[in-house]
Amino acid sequence: MKRKASICFLALFFSFSVLMVAFGQIPTGEIKGVAKDATGAVLPGVTVSVTSEALIGGARTSITGERGGYRLVALNTGIYEVKFELEGFKTVIRQNIKVSLNITTTINVTMEIAPMAETITVTGESPVVDVKSANIGVTFDKELLDKVPNARDVWV
Repeated sequence: MKRKASICFLALFFSFSVLMVAFGQIPTGEIKGVAKDATGAVLPGVTVSVTSEALIGGARTSITGERGGYRLVALNTGIYEVKFELEGFKTVIRQNIKVSLNITTTINVTMEIAPMAETITVTGESPVVDVKSANIGVTFDKELLDKVPNARDVWV
């Protein structure tokens, strides 16, 4: 009798163990890697964003650490686009990155320095022009009235 109880207990134990492992499977993968510049130096502060139709809630982002590394975990399986951005460097986009179940996909990237660009911004107000009317008007301000001779001037 004790032997039957032991066998039943072991059978139940292994059954529950298999069920626990089966329910513990999460259908996700991850993407990790390192961002470097053209000289091989690591780049901290790079914004890494992933987008995909498989992703619920839009894009997911991460920022590289002091050693240039990043990790995006718990990504649903599917095809992703990965974008690397850092001010002063060209944006790098990697497309058709496949994330598989329980697989870590490694994407190391080398970023190139962006060319210098100057931006000139001119601000000012354009004069108000009424295109529907042909009327002409003049505003008499204090400066104009001071320059116009009048009958009270002694010099006239």
